Amino acid sequence: MKSQEAQRLIKQTFENPFNKTQFIHFINNLLKDEYQEKSFIQTGAHLPDAFSTYIRKMERIGKYEDATGNFIDILMVELKRDHSIEYARTAQRNFIRRYLNGSRGGELKDAAIVAFYTEGSEDWRFSLIKMQYSLEKKKDELTPAKRFSFLVGKNERSHTAQKQLAGLLTMDKVPLLEDIEKAFNIEIVTIEFFDKYKELFLHVSDFFEKQLEKNRELRNELTAKNIDHISFTKKLLGQIVFLYFLQKKGWLGVDKSGKWGEGDKKFLRSLLEKATSAKKNYYTDYLQYLFYEALAEERRNAADPSYYRLLDCKIPFLNGGLFEADYDWENITVKIPNEFFTNENITKEGDTGDGILDVFDRYNFTVKEDEPLEKEVAVDPEMLGKVFEKLLEVKDRKSKGAFYTPREIVHYMCQESLINYLDTALNNEPAAYQKLGTAQTDMFGNKVRKGQLALEAEFGATIKVPKQDLEKFIREGNSAIDNDARVEKAGRETVRYSYHLPESIRTYAADIDKALAGIRVCDPAIGSGAFPVGIMNEIVKAREILTTYLPAKKQKERTAYEFKRHCIQESIYGVDIDHSAIDIAKLRLWLSLVVDEQDLSTVKPLPNLDYKIVWGNSLIGMPEGSFRNAKLEDEIQVLKEELFNETNKPTKDKLREKINKKIRQLLDSAEQFAGYKIDFDFKLFFSEVFHEKKGFDMVIGNPPYVDIKKLPPLEVRYYFKEFKTCQNRINLYSIFIEKGYGLINTNGTLVFINPNSILINESYKKIRALIFDSVSLIIKLPDAIFEKAIVETIILLLSKGSNKDTIQGKYYHNNDSVNFANIVFNLYKRKDWLEDPELRFNIFTDDVNGKIIKKIELNADSLDKYADFSLGITPYDKYQGHSESLIKNRKFHSEKKLTADYVPLISGKNIHRYFITNEIDEYLRYGKWLGAPREKRFFINPKIIVRQIISGTPLRIYAGYSEMPRYFTQIGFSIISKSNNKEELKFILAILNSLLMNFYHGNKFLDLEKILFQKILIGNCKKFPIAKPKTIKPFITLVDKILEAKKSDPAANTSRWEKQIDIMVYHLYNLTYEEAKIIEPELSEAEFEKYKL
Repeated sequence: MKSQEAQRLIKQTFENPFNKTQFIHFINNLLKDEYQEKSFIQTGAHLPDAFSTYIRKMERIGKYEDATGNFIDILMVELKRDHSIEYARTAQRNFIRRYLNGSRGGELKDAAIVAFYTEGSEDWRFSLIKMQYSLEKKKDELTPAKRFSFLVGKNERSHTAQKQLAGLLTMDKVPLLEDIEKAFNIEIVTIEFFDKYKELFLHVSDFFEKQLEKNRELRNELTAKNIDHISFTKKLLGQIVFLYFLQKKGWLGVDKSGKWGEGDKKFLRSLLEKATSAKKNYYTDYLQYLFYEALAEERRNAADPSYYRLLDCKIPFLNGGLFEADYDWENITVKIPNEFFTNENITKEGDTGDGILDVFDRYNFTVKEDEPLEKEVAVDPEMLGKVFEKLLEVKDRKSKGAFYTPREIVHYMCQESLINYLDTALNNEPAAYQKLGTAQTDMFGNKVRKGQLALEAEFGATIKVPKQDLEKFIREGNSAIDNDARVEKAGRETVRYSYHLPESIRTYAADIDKALAGIRVCDPAIGSGAFPVGIMNEIVKAREILTTYLPAKKQKERTAYEFKRHCIQESIYGVDIDHSAIDIAKLRLWLSLVVDEQDLSTVKPLPNLDYKIVWGNSLIGMPEGSFRNAKLEDEIQVLKEELFNETNKPTKDKLREKINKKIRQLLDSAEQFAGYKIDFDFKLFFSEVFHEKKGFDMVIGNPPYVDIKKLPPLEVRYYFKEFKTCQNRINLYSIFIEKGYGLINTNGTLVFINPNSILINESYKKIRALIFDSVSLIIKLPDAIFEKAIVETIILLLSKGSNKDTIQGKYYHNNDSVNFANIVFNLYKRKDWLEDPELRFNIFTDDVNGKIIKKIELNADSLDKYADFSLGITPYDKYQGHSESLIKNRKFHSEKKLTADYVPLISGKNIHRYFITNEIDEYLRYGKWLGAPREKRFFINPKIIVRQIISGTPLRIYAGYSEMPRYFTQIGFSIISKSNNKEELKFILAILNSLLMNFYHGNKFLDLEKILFQKILIGNCKKFPIAKPKTIKPFITLVDKILEAKKSDPAANTSRWEKQIDIMVYHLYNLTYEEAKIIEPELSEAEFEKYKL
């Protein structure tokens, strides 16, 4: 099929109400008529009881096996009228999951292509539902299924469907399940939408920048309010895109006598058409009034507060701040030409119109939140957050945008931290008996635990809900809820229906619900709000599941909207140093509330989040010892509670003024004590958390990765003074870990995604020591999981209430794929890591290599017992008073030896294994004026120079020997003998260049997946284990032969002597032949035996 035919077929199928004949025609073309037409209909009494409330009929039109053996059924599911396409998504997915999992004849299928429709409805859903089997395909009632969907129909655009499905129709071969799944890939939509959004932002931002140059009155007004063209544009686009979700819900343009939900689904376009026909300016004459009057001002004294006379329709009063004007819009004219909203320009893709509404109108917007098992191929609230987060770093067309944490990682971190929180909240004391083996539970299910539960009750222990039960509840509860609701309704288990969730969850449902309602969570670098929104969605989902097991009289008031509003008011806190991030995070939380509002009688105003999501530097607060006024803090807390739900603007302004005045009073007092500027403090702004819980239950997020050398000197000095784990050249994320660890309470959990440098690098020893007892889980992620890998990252989970003997660890290689639902962890003994003086968190080394490492370290002294070390020269350093001009112009460097002060510099290319070459390209004026000149003895004495960059396959250390004066910068470091013994130094040279020591270095200190830009650090080299031979003469003889040969000819082949040294070093450290072969697989036993010491 040709491309134009494919697009025409997609439009005919997906821009109209569901039509069975058209759908079958589409499937025939999609699967090239290769599927088997095996139809049956399931309806009425033949439908499972648990789903009969939602499903009227299921019809199979065929089945298909792809070339790789995946079984796919093609289904049509008619929903009952009261349960529309948009809602009961979990029930729809679980209904198909049950079918795929062998409910009909025991036959297991891999996936289904499904049309979900409601008779008489204009919209329907086209879905791919795929089973998430683990390693082997087997029937399991709790095996989850993931659904990917396009919401299609008369009211939906097929732009995205055309882009993503057309390739399946035009390909020559019959598509594989993998091909079909790629066509439902939401990340493709995210990238495309971001690119379009970025272009709109830059286009409008450029316009405003020019307007501000021309319009002095507007420029003065915005400057006075600290608004620039960038922030103005970001807010404008954010407001418009927010309204796309509102119009999707039918909340805009509702007829005066109509109900919420019956509004114009294309309201913004209709309003633009009105402006055009009236020859008025869309922004000046319509949008400003919509934003800053209709949506922002409460009309409580009007006969119908929801009716807005100027636009002659119902418009909800939103409150919250998004539509509060931050400039004098009534008196200062801001005009944006209508062409910025719609035009006839032809885009590079061939679409007509590149205005704001033109672009947004091409995309489907869904009001449902993204979930791990439910993916809409549309612009959803979660995607919007990611687009905003990427936009934070965009200032011009060269900007690439910030990199955001992928959805699946956010989901996993939120679920894992919530499981950990519930475990410590519910099971916070050790049992007073010997636990029965968990193998029984795993094999036979929860019922076998009754004996253990009785023991727990008898001995008074507080293990209410075992952690494995909590894991099943959080991860698999959605798959069980429809079934368990059916059992609860019947009042008992039957042959057909038994509970899927563990007994402990049902027994302690009220306790679990109370713990979820009482959680306090903070993201200290909130960005777009992905983590707080993610954790909120997990809490809401969990509380919805628990509703089934709670008394019926309580169930009506337990709605997703009420859970979210409670969570936002009581549980969620966030801070960011970027004002735009704060605006975005608030918008995300408001949007999350809006999408779950189902009360069509009234639209509740949004809450004020001024003191929940706060601008500030998380790392700079009131110092310990500064005066804290408990009475004033209590007054602030009361005022904050009043403000949260306040809707009257004058009252809100007064409350904010009172709160800010009291906060400023305390901050000013702290500034006088500390001597530095303070704009934020956790214990002041979030005092209720520390009064009630002595800290947060959870700190979660993706802290910034910033080299501390890139920060202002004054800020750096502050961090080194105030944070006890600061040492050497650390990264800002490490300081965030210390800060976050201090913010959680005694049973709190911290979970961050951060660089893996914390695991083994010397600079992070102090932070490792601080968190050592609380490390619970570490996952080294593959690079491929990110859009563009900049640094290698880990998920780090700390639990203060844990202190277990083992740590869960998982190392993913760079090209591995990750199924977060089925991670098989390795267990690392905490005491093994404790034996390491550097307290390294070594998840890189397997058991076999680990035993060799231990053997190398046995009966050996560290290298720094025999040698002194020095880094190379640092010529320039702004912290030593060097000016930017001096640094930029490299004033101390020269191509010639200008005076006696100038010394020859060698570079990395001079340093080889065993020897140093003499070619000189540059000279350096050596003396105390340098940033760090180092001690002269390290350059003029006999020395080993170790090149910082290691390379080769396998990675090799480059250590060369020289007795001549050799100066160098931080391309390496120098090693000299403490006893000025040349022979001792040559022995060390042999060890450093040996295969065994390279194996030790790689497995002990490096991520061996990384090939480029690996380094040997001076701190690690100091700790190299040096064994004591009976005599070093055999080593010296061979080293001298190598040095002599290389002196005569640097290209001389010395491999036979190097090989002999390698084998002698194996024997020096008492390796067996089998162990040596692990390091050097090609080694023969004859060679190994030949060079015994």
